[in-house]
Amino acid sequence: MPRLARENTLASFELALKAGADAIELDVHMSADARAVVHHDPELGENDRRSIADLTATELARLGVPTLDDVCDLVGKRLTLYVEAKGGRTAAAIVECLTAHDVVAAVHSFDAAIIDAVRGMAPGLPVGLLVSDSAADAALLARQHAVRDVWPAFETIDARLVERVHDSGARVIAWTVNDAAAARRLHDIGVDGICTDDVRALGAALRS
Repeated sequence: MPRLARENTLASFELALKAGADAIELDVHMSADARAVVHHDPELGENDRRSIADLTATELARLGVPTLDDVCDLVGKRLTLYVEAKGGRTAAAIVECLTAHDVVAAVHSFDAAIIDAVRGMAPGLPVGLLVSDSAADAALLARQHAVRDVWPAFETIDARLVERVHDSGARVIAWTVNDAAAARRLHDIGVDGICTDDVRALGAALRS
């Protein structure tokens, strides 16, 4: 719930749980001590330009950056974890963490090589690709990399894209949708999932 608490934090994930979300999406980088840590950007941000990769998981925890293990412990099987892998070194650490916990999870990335690596290490773990290409390219990529999910930016999604991706055997998950009218349009053309910054506000708008 990034509109109510800083994104990729345990507080934000807890708010999503309380708001009735059926999934959360998060981003993973590697710490200096090779731990999978949850943060959107490679740098800390908010006037702190230190790199995530230069700090240990313990140092990052003091700054409010949780490990993927922390998130798995918080969530359990209460909802699905959609884990975006950022950087080639993340694949093995993510797989190791997710398979060590009793969670429902999937891994996605803009980098198809990461997704191929994850699938090779954990064939039963669902994977997805973030895309910014045309409908034909998105469907082709889905087939080439045997993904369950295709993640386009919601502004790029039309009925043709949904149809082509569905024909490839994959699902369409839209990001990041904070407008009720846009959410209704996506629902009407068959999008399978919607990623939003505020589950509570979008849900209330859709019900009204």
